[in-house]
Amino acid sequence: MTEKVHILGKLMKKSNNKYKFQMQERYVKVQGSNLYYYKKENDEKELGLISLESIEFIRPYDRSIDCKKFELMSDNRLYIFAADTAYDAKQWVDTIDNLLIETREQQQLANRAKFIAETPLRIRLFDEEGIDSFYNKIQSDLDEIYPLDLTVKHYSDEITLHLHLGYARLIQTYLEEFLPEIKHQNNQRYDILSIFLVTINEFLYSRLLPILQEDSELIDGTNLGDLHTVIDWITKFQLLTKRCYCPLLTNSPSSNWLVEHLRLTNRPISPNYCDISEVIPSLCDRYVNGNSNKGIIGAASHLIEHCLKVWKALIQNPNEMLQRHLDGSFYTHTPTDVWEALNQHISLATSTQSPILHIMIADKVKDAMNHMTDIITEYVESLDTSNDNLKEIELEYFCALANDNALNIEEVFAVIDNFELDDIRSKIIDIFDGVTVNLVRCGQFCLNRIANLVLSDINESLKEVFTHDWLEGSQVQIITATLTDYMSDLETYLMPFWNEKFVYILLEQVILNYTRTVLLSQHEVDSYGVYHKRVNTQARGMVNAIKGFGNMIKMKSKMNINDVLNNKPANCIVDAESLGRLAQDVNILNAFFCQRAGQETATEFLGIINEVSLMLFSDPEDLVFHVLNRIALFPSSAQAICDILFLCMSLRNDVTSDEIETLRNSLKPAMNTAPIVAQENVDNNIAEGRLGLLYSDLNTMILSAVGTKPKRFSSLPSLARKLKDMANIPLAALKKAINELDDEDIDNDDTETTLDIKNPTSSTNTSTDTLLSRRKSVIFKATEGLVEDVLEVIQQEEDEIANILIQKESERQINAQREQEQRKQGVGIITLEGHLDKKSPAHNLWQSRWFKLSTRIIENEDLHSENGVSKSYVYTLMWYKKKGGAVVKALDSSQIQNLQVVLSNRELVYDFSNNKLSLASEVKSDTSTVPVKVIDTSNNLLGPSPSVRQAMYSFSITTNDNKEIVLKTGKIDKMIIWMNHLATVSRLTYDSNAGIWMKNGVIELLPKSVIIENHNELVHYSNISNSPIFGSPKRISNSPKNSDVISGNMLTNDTKIDSSNDKTFVTSDKVNYTNEE
Repeated sequence: MTEKVHILGKLMKKSNNKYKFQMQERYVKVQGSNLYYYKKENDEKELGLISLESIEFIRPYDRSIDCKKFELMSDNRLYIFAADTAYDAKQWVDTIDNLLIETREQQQLANRAKFIAETPLRIRLFDEEGIDSFYNKIQSDLDEIYPLDLTVKHYSDEITLHLHLGYARLIQTYLEEFLPEIKHQNNQRYDILSIFLVTINEFLYSRLLPILQEDSELIDGTNLGDLHTVIDWITKFQLLTKRCYCPLLTNSPSSNWLVEHLRLTNRPISPNYCDISEVIPSLCDRYVNGNSNKGIIGAASHLIEHCLKVWKALIQNPNEMLQRHLDGSFYTHTPTDVWEALNQHISLATSTQSPILHIMIADKVKDAMNHMTDIITEYVESLDTSNDNLKEIELEYFCALANDNALNIEEVFAVIDNFELDDIRSKIIDIFDGVTVNLVRCGQFCLNRIANLVLSDINESLKEVFTHDWLEGSQVQIITATLTDYMSDLETYLMPFWNEKFVYILLEQVILNYTRTVLLSQHEVDSYGVYHKRVNTQARGMVNAIKGFGNMIKMKSKMNINDVLNNKPANCIVDAESLGRLAQDVNILNAFFCQRAGQETATEFLGIINEVSLMLFSDPEDLVFHVLNRIALFPSSAQAICDILFLCMSLRNDVTSDEIETLRNSLKPAMNTAPIVAQENVDNNIAEGRLGLLYSDLNTMILSAVGTKPKRFSSLPSLARKLKDMANIPLAALKKAINELDDEDIDNDDTETTLDIKNPTSSTNTSTDTLLSRRKSVIFKATEGLVEDVLEVIQQEEDEIANILIQKESERQINAQREQEQRKQGVGIITLEGHLDKKSPAHNLWQSRWFKLSTRIIENEDLHSENGVSKSYVYTLMWYKKKGGAVVKALDSSQIQNLQVVLSNRELVYDFSNNKLSLASEVKSDTSTVPVKVIDTSNNLLGPSPSVRQAMYSFSITTNDNKEIVLKTGKIDKMIIWMNHLATVSRLTYDSNAGIWMKNGVIELLPKSVIIENHNELVHYSNISNSPIFGSPKRISNSPKNSDVISGNMLTNDTKIDSSNDKTFVTSDKVNYTNEE
């Protein structure tokens, strides 16, 4: 069948050869959906074919009444035709334009039919029949999928929990299959999704709530496995609904319907809200604590029972449970066996992805660990190792128990790290702070027992300190040698975590016991192990009566004879010889301490001996200033400093009672103010230093040895004491406890119990009944307000997500509007390149260059954007000597200050409605358009011949350093596209007064005439009717400065230009421009 011929005839067609400018006669025919042109009328083979579907536009060449030319754009190529008359040209334009309209309408109908065919049925139902029909359809589908209804009696015998969950999973699948449909044609149908989610959540709530309530028969007798399955499914379904990005569209029919529907049902105004999740707290509580009415125990009981079972197995056979690592450290299987069960319960909780169940299980793990740690601590403290079985392994056994605590601490922090939400993790850290403190406390009890074992081996050598045997003996060398042997073994036996701590504990105990022995050298121990002051009036009388070195020797001999007759070691008196021997011991201990703990630690520990030495030989008047300085530095230890001072004075035979009383009176004012200063230090978190603690600990040891109860000097432990209790423990949670460590015995002045884990008070064995009652209280006691806090955190997170979704939708709408504006302005990713002629600033000759306008994308973090990232664009204009060559120069768009049309023989206008430069023939003249000034200051710029002059179009770029770049091209569309894009990326607006594009251009519209400045003359174009004009013309300073001759270079054959309303494509050797969201 022959296609219809719409129009035919002879036309002149402009050659596409860049070296030819003349028009050529062609026979043109529009038949069917194609335009054909032939060299002659009778030719069978056409020279070219243009598909009507590929034609972007067809338009008159200019706006003149007698215009005979018209042009059309197809496949990025511009065709120019000319008819014999203006009437014929109009006929061609109208005919082809009407055909284009028909073609586009047919294409739109075909696209519409295709779109409808591809649209899912449920979306078509929503669009065609409305919200109510869609809602009823979903309800019908859900009833068909999940027919089980508790209100129907004949179902009652068949109902099981697993049957309900099976139907619920089918509903979840129904939702998951629908989600891809709402993304049809890349159009997110939030209006449909919101109603769909609300309908499903309502339906599941009505079906599942009756069986999941606390009084439900189905849930009442459910075991832990079934409860876990229910919690797991509800939580995952809740997460699925939360992940559905579904903002409420403002002022839309669906949002109005949805808001009214939710208000009527008293539900939160959120499509993502999962109603059935309200039962999760009660289900988790039943899972954790069980159901006492039905005799079903919960996870908490399992945790406690397992921990006690593992511990019982250890204490029954410690020899068999004791193990050794390849590195030599000892351990037991207790931590591994305990945490195997604990981690299993934690894994079950985390697998549900329910933060409520997770934190409740973690809370019970905390209770179980605290309970077991308390039992271990009491066991270590009261353990009797005198029996043969434990005597042989007591050192290794205590090392293993200490190492087990370190392993437990590592597991505790693994539990904490499992929590992803910062607020919940912070709550868990608070909960487990007590666990880590208890574990460290238990470990230090083990270290103290080990230290006591070591001290028992050096006790005999310590007893000889400050005796006559000591003056000539090597007791300190024996002590350090024994310590070296033990510490070498313990460095292997203990994990590094505890070994470093043990070194400090042992060295501190050694130095304190040594100093105590010196200070109590004039005391003797009774049958109860209490020291009493030894009365030796004979020695004091002899010292007062006898003068001279010889008499001193006689006195010592009589004292030695007296001690030998009494079978007691001969004690030294404080004199130059004993103080010199004391200094020798300090040097030996200093070398030993430096080797084991470093010079800094050695200086700290040996400082207490130096203090005592100073008090033993310094003049009392000098001591006043020294002690006052120490009280000022260590106000919390003021009482201990004074007690030790006066004990030293009692050892000295050269100090009278009057001098001691004077010394006491001098220190009273400082002692009265010390408690106030100590309290201020506690309030201001000021640590007083280790020396003050050594004073306090030494004084406590001495007072305990002489049977005196230590006085409580301050109501709160000093910060130094708290830091000491936690020294060398690299645990983040313990740092937080510095200001939160409680002293439980503040209100009880009669008891000596303290939380100081360095000196814990021994507790008696707990009876079986007490242990059982404590275990029971642990099982059923939950951290106060824990679940409520978690629910509050989750609700806050959901509120934040809802607010973010609302904000995202608002941002999306704003971005859509902005994108629409940006599309009009060409903002986005721009890639524009092609040949342009550039005037050389050196020799004023035109040079062909390859120009490229490129885009660089910078991604910035943006919490308000949908994907968390916002984009900004940086544009750069570059030119090359030839395509594919090296860059000659690059110019950032921010450096472009002005644009200006230099030469154009076709009328140009600037449309302020879209900020675009256009041909006057393309734009309907109104108040938003102004003619564009064309500046030509060169008499020779137009070229030697009219044909060349008609083909040249030139514009200039002025940079921020006042340099001018003059460019020209052979096609008006190409110049328009380059200028529009350069103006867009440089943020330039046409200034109607100045006649140039500039930052913040000024608009001044005056009707009646158009003035174009050319050859320094004012030319009025009267044939443009009803056009706005400029005001008084002004000379532009950045116009071409020199006379130039245009070479007449046209676009190459591979250059194609395309312009349309929404997008502009300029391709020269595959040039393209795109807008990207």
